[in-house]
This record gives sequence, structure tokens and C-alpha cells, in this order.
Amino acid sequence: MKSILIDGNSLFYRTFYAIREMSNSKGVPTNAIYGFVNILVKIQEEYQPDYLGVAFDLKGPTFRHLAYDDYKGGRQNMPELLAEQFSILKELLSKMDIAIIELEGFEADDIIGTLAAIGSEKGIETEIITGDRDAFQLVGPLIKVLYTKKGISQLEEVDEDWVKNQYGLTPKELIDLKALMGDKSDNIPGIAGIGEKTAIKLVQQYGSLEKIYEHIDEQKGKQKEKIIAGKDDAFMSRMLGTIKLDVPWDGDYEALTFNNIFNPESIALLKELEFNTLLSKIDAAEAVDTIEKSVAFHWIKTAADMDILFKELEIFNEVIIYFHEEATQIYLAMGIGDSYYYLNPEVVEDLKFFERFKKLPNTNTLAITSQDLKNLIHIFHKNDINEVNEAFDTYIATYLLSPGDQRYDLKSAAYQYLGRTILDDEEMFGKGKKMVKAEGLDEQLLADYMIKNCETIKDLKSVLEKELNATEMMTLFKTIEMPLLEVMVSMEELGFKIDLSQLEVLSSEFETKLASLTSDIYELAET
Repeated sequence: MKSILIDGNSLFYRTFYAIREMSNSKGVPTNAIYGFVNILVKIQEEYQPDYLGVAFDLKGPTFRHLAYDDYKGGRQNMPELLAEQFSILKELLSKMDIAIIELEGFEADDIIGTLAAIGSEKGIETEIITGDRDAFQLVGPLIKVLYTKKGISQLEEVDEDWVKNQYGLTPKELIDLKALMGDKSDNIPGIAGIGEKTAIKLVQQYGSLEKIYEHIDEQKGKQKEKIIAGKDDAFMSRMLGTIKLDVPWDGDYEALTFNNIFNPESIALLKELEFNTLLSKIDAAEAVDTIEKSVAFHWIKTAADMDILFKELEIFNEVIIYFHEEATQIYLAMGIGDSYYYLNPEVVEDLKFFERFKKLPNTNTLAITSQDLKNLIHIFHKNDINEVNEAFDTYIATYLLSPGDQRYDLKSAAYQYLGRTILDDEEMFGKGKKMVKAEGLDEQLLADYMIKNCETIKDLKSVLEKELNATEMMTLFKTIEMPLLEVMVSMEELGFKIDLSQLEVLSSEFETKLASLTSDIYELAET
């Protein structure tokens, strides 16, 4: 049996600062909630615990504040944009049927410590998700810490061996380490003038505060004076830094039983928050439309087929293009009028698609719509087609309408604006070592995939145009955003000049500054 306990406050702060500002269309900030939910998804998909609980601090004073007035003194208030998300997060956790545990007079650490101890008594393995190193003291045979690193992108597993390798101490000895060196983040004083290196040596040599003071005469000079003068602060600091394992929690451990976090109630709130990328991945029939049947299309195989395609281009003077590029091979799906066409690389090359496209009498006026037009323009340029009427880019339109979102890919846009679930390249071709090339797929399946995405771009354009007009951003889209495409293409193809000598000067300045800062840090660590 396995349990995961989350330090809610710690993780919420981490996600807030790890993810840039986001908000839904109503202006409600959502970045911290989004990051928190992604951790929950990771837990459900990768860790699959039997129990899950989230512990939060309450606003009132704890027993530590009552014992030491300056405990956590000087901490800034929760940022307003984070505070606005707090009640929503708790509501979402409730709808996900995730246990929320709070206890007046105690901190989340104490609740987690107590629940971990209860779990150990029951033979349950516990993993604690937190960005607070204080939790390392809880590590034991059945207890590990999943320490948040690099924002929230990595969870480092901390066990007894890790603590020993990192500090040369046991997890329990970390309590006395903190008692000696203090903790500025919690305003725990420790002993003035004793830094981490000295504190580690003392704990390694004597094992505890009591033993240090029993052998005080073995200390010499100013260090002895510091330790004697700081005795009261050391023992108070140990009390402040010790996580309780016996808070008066009268709940039922079985209430932490983990269930699928996606249910109709939680999905409804996730929709309200507009976490569309996340929702599109949920395997829930009631949440999203299923992938529709394949779209009828013409498979271009002969010169006669190609003639028909180019006649249509001249007649309608508008085309939707979905493309897939692998090295020099180009796969195309095109929507012209009410018809769709599929072209594989052999046809594109053998029937000279780009040469014929360049000779179209309406090349300069042919309105082209695509997802990520910039890369399509690169392809045209490689084929000596330099005049492109880039009429509409669904990627840019999606960004302009929701600049606070994390992703503007076709799959996310399709779900957000069409309520439609489509496959993306990762699902179609795989990733990493398991990635396959297009030529390795069943071509009928590949053609269906590309035509479906082409149809989605066409449907998206219709909806996005209405949204841009409704929000009075169509002028911005046409006069600023779209013309910038050619500028971006030119920058990527031609590059831009840099001043190497100035870069060398900056490098030297940064190295000098870094050396100075490093020296200051070492000095401060021992004061």
C-alpha cells in the first residue's frame, strides 16, 4: 500500500512562481491551479497511490508562534494573484474527492508528519511532495520525500541514503542541524555565528545538542563562546524546527483513499477554468466529443488528379493547408471549397506540385490558411515561391484571443473552440525512441489523420474570425500580427548580426560578478 501526502502551501507557491501568469476568459488567474493539477495528473498516471491527502496551513497562529513571537517574522503576504486562486484550488480538490487536512494551531508539516507516522504503523509506504527541506527529517524506512526541483518539472526522491550522502547525517539529526544553524526563511535564530558547515561537523561529532553541551569544554575560542551564548536559542530553535508526529487529528485514514480525480464535477470546474489542453487528454466520453469519422477526400495520384486540384485553386482562390515535413519530404492535406485533397511526397515531387503552384495565375492573391503558417512559408521559400498571401494563421489567432494560455497547438484549439478531440503528432508518430516516420505508418491512416486536421483548421478559422471580430482584435490580427510573419521568416532564414567583441566584454563582466557573489555567499554562510 502506498500513500502520497502533499504540502499544499509549499506546492501551491512553487506552481505559482514556476508557471507564467495565466487566466481564463473571465480574467480569473489560474497559473498556480494549473500547475497543481498537472502534479495531480502525474500522481494519478505515474505513482498511482492508494491514499492521497493535501495538508494546508491555516491563517491563525500555531504553537510555534505562541512560543516565539518572531517565528516566520518578516514573511511577505501571499501575492494577490495567488490568493485569488486559493479558494478555487480547494474547491477543485473537493470535487476531485481529494482529502484536505487542516488543523488549528498546527502547520501542514505537522499534519503530514502525523499522517506519515500513522501510515508507517499500518505498514503503508508514504511519499511526501514538498519544496520544504524541513520534511527531510521525516524520512525513514517507509517514508520518502519527493522534493520539487526546477519549479515543478522534477521530483527528486529523498530517502535515508540521499540524506546521508548530502549531509553526512541521519534524517533525525537534521533537526539538531537546524537548531544550530537556524533557518532564515522561517526566522528561526539558531546560534549566531554558526553556519551549515560548522553545524554539520558538530552534529557528526556529537550527535545531538545535549551531547554538544555535555562536551562543551572540548570547544575552543570564539566558537565555544558562541555555542555557550546561544544555548537557549539552540534549544528553542530545535523546538521550532521539529515536525510533530502526534497532532490531535481525529480523522479516519481511509478517508484519504485515492479515486480517479476526473469526474463530472471536477471536469465541469476544469472547463470553467479553461484548462483545455488538460481536458483534451482526459479519457472521459462525457467530457469531450469523440474523434469523428474520417473525412471524405481525393487522393492525388495522377497528373489528371493534379490538374483537377489546380483548377479548383484557380476557381476558389482560397485554400486550407495542413502539412507534415520530414527532412526533404512534404506531406500535404488541402481543403479547397468543400473538397479535400491528400498528396504524399512522391506526388509532390514527381508531379511538380510546387513548380505548378508557383505558376498559378492567382498565386499572389490565393488566400492561404494554415496552422503555423511561418513554417509553411519556409517550405514555400525553399521551393522558390516567395510571394505568399498568408491570409490566416489559426495558431496566431488562438494566441491573440488567449495570450495567457500555455499552448496554442491545433489539438488544444480544436478542443477549446470546437469541443472536438483530434490526434496530435505525438499521438500519431510517437516520441523519443518510439517515434516512427510517416513512411512507416499505414498511409490510409496517415491520410485520414492529415485530412481530419485540415478540416479542423477550416472549421477553426470560421470560429476564430467571429471571435476576433467580437473582441475587436481583427484589425490587430490583420495589420500587426500577420505581417510580422514575413519578418520572423526573414530573421530565421537570414539571421542577424551580433557584436562578438561586446559579448566577450559582457562575459568577462559576468565572470567577475559571479566570482564576487560566490565569495559573498561563502562568507555569509559562516556568519
